[in-house]
Amino acid sequence: MEVKTNESSQNDSQIDNNLLNKSNEPVTPTIKSRINYLLILVIIFFSSLVFGFGGYYLGRQSSKISNETKDKPQFSPAETIENKKEGFKTYGDEQGVRFDYPSNYTITIDNKNCNDLTTKKDRCLLSLILSPLETEYIPKAYFYLLEGIRFVSINGQVSSVEFDLQKKAWIEVNQDQTETLAVWNYTSEGKEIFKVSVGGSHGSAFYYLIPDYENDKIAIFSFPQAYRLRCDSLDDKAKEAECNNFYQSVIDQYNNGQEILDTWLPDNFLKSVYKDAEDIVKSLSFGATVKK
Repeated sequence: MEVKTNESSQNDSQIDNNLLNKSNEPVTPTIKSRINYLLILVIIFFSSLVFGFGGYYLGRQSSKISNETKDKPQFSPAETIENKKEGFKTYGDEQGVRFDYPSNYTITIDNKNCNDLTTKKDRCLLSLILSPLETEYIPKAYFYLLEGIRFVSINGQVSSVEFDLQKKAWIEVNQDQTETLAVWNYTSEGKEIFKVSVGGSHGSAFYYLIPDYENDKIAIFSFPQAYRLRCDSLDDKAKEAECNNFYQSVIDQYNNGQEILDTWLPDNFLKSVYKDAEDIVKSLSFGATVKK
């Protein structure tokens, strides 16, 4: 009987020890694992919020920059001053006017003669004559720099061009009709260029208006579009004969020898003479001091 009791006691003791051992097993690793798992979930959640808002903000900024780039006028490298065409020179003066022109051109100062563009003589800052050929029998090109945009008016026989202060736009007035001029192109430094044809019974010219609204200045190029050569109006008979010879040589070369009614010069002749006109216009820069 004692043996059984001892065995029973020993078994009970072993069972108690097993239970004790089980009850004393460590539980900390399981709790730590749960805490780490929750912490990871929290980090992932806040990271998603941060990257989500960051991505949204960067997306908005990228879209904004893209739209601004899209709206901003783009200029091709061919229109920049740095890529000056071969055979061109650069005009520059103390007023900051700068433009490129073909080397065969002669440029002379016209003593601030802007009478055809403004009644305010003191507003004429610069007037230049651009001559591509050494002859007096073709119309010349001109460059003007004026101050006071609201005082500028280009007048022809049937139309005129001026700045409308109320509309804040350039307008062409033709009899009873008024048309707002659209931007034709841009200079190498990004200024707007407006192009319009104005003339009368003896000829017409393309006017390129380049306003600088911030400084209340405007630059204007004038290049011949059509021209009636009136040799018969010359008092000097020798000059008249010289003029007629010039006209005949132009007709022979550009119109197969066929004279044009009222002695107009062939359009393709003027286009050929002033073929670089628009390159000259686009190269214009004014406002910064430039040395000759």
